Amino acid sequence: TGSQMPYENEPVVPVMSAMALLEGSAARSLAKDSPAGYLFVEKVSYDFLRPVLVVGPLASVIVNRLSQEDPMKYCSALPEFIESHSEVEEGLRNKTVIYSSKRSRYGASYSCITVSGIKLIRDENQHCLLDVGPECISRLKAAELYPIVIFLAPKSEKKLRSSCMQCNISSVEARNMYEEARHMSQKYRAQFTAEVNIGSAVERCLMRVRELIHTQQNKVDWIPVPE
Repeated sequence: TGSQMPYENEPVVPVMSAMALLEGSAARSLAKDSPAGYLFVEKVSYDFLRPVLVVGPLASVIVNRLSQEDPMKYCSALPEFIESHSEVEEGLRNKTVIYSSKRSRYGASYSCITVSGIKLIRDENQHCLLDVGPECISRLKAAELYPIVIFLAPKSEKKLRSSCMQCNISSVEARNMYEEARHMSQKYRAQFTAEVNIGSAVERCLMRVRELIHTQQNKVDWIPVPE
């Protein structure tokens, strides 16, 4: 029953640890019914390539390098165009749309990243690269896409400026990126899978991102399940 502790040999994790793995109604339901603050879990190994979301300064640079240098393994998510605002809102509610932005030059058309589009790339045995904001993390988890979320954390504003110079990004833009990264870390850090420190070498950062994707892809996770 809900008041009993789990059996000693059954796989369990604390509710707060498991909540990071699921989002929305699934997580709330499991937490409500969990025995004494614990959730039952099952071991999951991924037999598909997980989508990759890189956030933080220079995220677009890293995503472009991955897709350009290893196109057989990585593919950037392709936008789908939806005309109706109500259709976009419905897609966000029912978790079929992950991200949307209005295309001002094209009337009422919206550029959207959808669950079906991500799955198409996954079915081609490729990592789907997502160049969207961290506000999309919860939607990806709610859709059970199990994203690998990597935050690019600048060691200092000075070192970030050095990295930005290698990518033809101005000092002003670098300063703005640094401040945005600080706020992003404060708000979303609990949802990141891993962090990569941005030093003064973009190549080293890219290498570390590749290593983390490989490690997380081959990692075994414990996913909360109903009793």
